[in-house]
Amino acid sequence: MRRQINLKNKFSYKPRKDFLINLHNVNNNEKLSHMVTRFDSGIGYYNSRLDYFFRDWRENKSISMDSEVLKNLFSICEQVLGQKGSINVQITSGYRTKKTNEKLRVRSKNVAKNSLHIEGKAIDFAIREVSQKKLRSAAKDICSGGLGFYPGFIHIDSGPVRRWGI
Repeated sequence: MRRQINLKNKFSYKPRKDFLINLHNVNNNEKLSHMVTRFDSGIGYYNSRLDYFFRDWRENKSISMDSEVLKNLFSICEQVLGQKGSINVQITSGYRTKKTNEKLRVRSKNVAKNSLHIEGKAIDFAIREVSQKKLRSAAKDICSGGLGFYPGFIHIDSGPVRRWGI
């Protein structure tokens, strides 16, 4: 089932049911449980908690995460959730400073020089409790920007529509 998202209003995401996202940063072992409700998607009011969680943990710096990329993450989670009331999401990367991005570029050819992570517009994540087939299908249907598949994680961003690794 394809979920339509109103891209003109960046706070337009309204979940169909309440659910809990248990975020786990696999790099520093930090965890954050975030309730998404039908009345408040949690993208606006609670952004400071999310901004801190998605910060560049290497530099301990944060910026305001882009609401579109958060909306895409929440919507993907809601679609693969099924009848459960919560979902566990492993975060590999959120915001990165330019300094961190450059360090990562030296180590990997998969890190873009002008990565949208630098602008807080990208998230790399995995949901281990959901089959890769189901997760890929949901991400393809929902993601309104860049979408890349890598071994062990998915990249989403709020930039132009692009697809890779499919």
